[in-house]
Amino acid sequence: MMLIRGLFVVFSPIWAQPLPSIEHMLAEKNWYFSTAVHPETHMIYARVNLGDADLWSKTIFPKPEVIRDKTNADAELPNVSNCAFAAGLFLGQLADISQVTRDPDAASQARIVFDGLVRLARASTRKGFVARCLLPGDSTKAHFGNSSVDQYTFFVYGLYKYYHSGLADEAEKGTMRELMAEICAMIEHDGTILASNGAPAFVSDIEAIRSDRSSRMLEVFLVGYDITGDKHLREVYLERVRDWNNGRLRTMLDPQDIRFNYSPRDLRYGDEYADVNSMWQTQYSMVPLVELETDLSLKAAYLEAMRTNARIASRYGKNGVELQIIMLAQNRGVFSPVRTAEDVRYGQQLQERCAALLAATPRWRVDRPSGDALAASITSVGIDFPAAADAFWTGYRLHVFDSAAKK
Repeated sequence: MMLIRGLFVVFSPIWAQPLPSIEHMLAEKNWYFSTAVHPETHMIYARVNLGDADLWSKTIFPKPEVIRDKTNADAELPNVSNCAFAAGLFLGQLADISQVTRDPDAASQARIVFDGLVRLARASTRKGFVARCLLPGDSTKAHFGNSSVDQYTFFVYGLYKYYHSGLADEAEKGTMRELMAEICAMIEHDGTILASNGAPAFVSDIEAIRSDRSSRMLEVFLVGYDITGDKHLREVYLERVRDWNNGRLRTMLDPQDIRFNYSPRDLRYGDEYADVNSMWQTQYSMVPLVELETDLSLKAAYLEAMRTNARIASRYGKNGVELQIIMLAQNRGVFSPVRTAEDVRYGQQLQERCAALLAATPRWRVDRPSGDALAASITSVGIDFPAAADAFWTGYRLHVFDSAAKK
């Protein structure tokens, strides 16, 4: 099988790929940062040609009037729909990289990516609104009128990781406290994510009680409490847990509900095909829930919800190497130095599949393929490399990959 990795052609079978070295992955990260993060806006734009040395002079962005107050309705303009999503993921990854390697470049890189996120949160006069994107050279801060649950999920995830990374200075932590206070106040007041002008918005139903949404609002309020220290937000979070007789917890733990949201309505691709994108996002939203929650019954529920997702992906996802990666290594909580034989086997499987995914995933794609789970889980937001690389860094951060040679 021929696999393209950057400019190199690999002829080894996919399952024979070794786990890359930490040094190699650091070099890939540095390449991605220098290439994909826009030098002016500090944002990551999806599906642009990162292989072109004249990338930013050739990339055609829409005019401000094309997106100002318009709705991004998933028939998206290819490169300006997921800047908050992409930067939140990458900022969280830089925090992991710093923890694993003490990489000297991580702090300055994270500061730049964080600045891009702050700009998105300050694009609108509506406090708490996080824009999808801003355009280079546009002083008017034109943006789509609607954001989305996905943008907020990863925006909050990135802030949570950065806040606790040791990389953020006090001024940045103060900014994060302000942003999270505004986001939580907005969602508490509105009960949802309204558009920039206060109107109902598309794909912004963070309040929905179903398996692919239930953890998202909980993530926002628990991280808000963690970062701001405002005890009221803890109370709001617990109220949202108790909504509809603990409905959010029940949907997160209900295999039938999860399976229903996991499978697409269009079965042209066969009964075995499933869209892993929303489940992948849900798993990220549960990371702060598992790590921050001190009530052991809730903590156990969140961890079990992650594992339920993992089991369903394994059962219905055929053999795609990306399916266990959507669970990442973070879905196997290792809370003590004691390892069972099952832990060892699982760790080895993750190493093999992570290596296979990294070998199979291109550095970038300018198209938007459909009908395959790899496209659904990674390329639909146009951030192929960091999405795949996240499993690698999380695996080391949680010591799942400690047995791998750190060459």
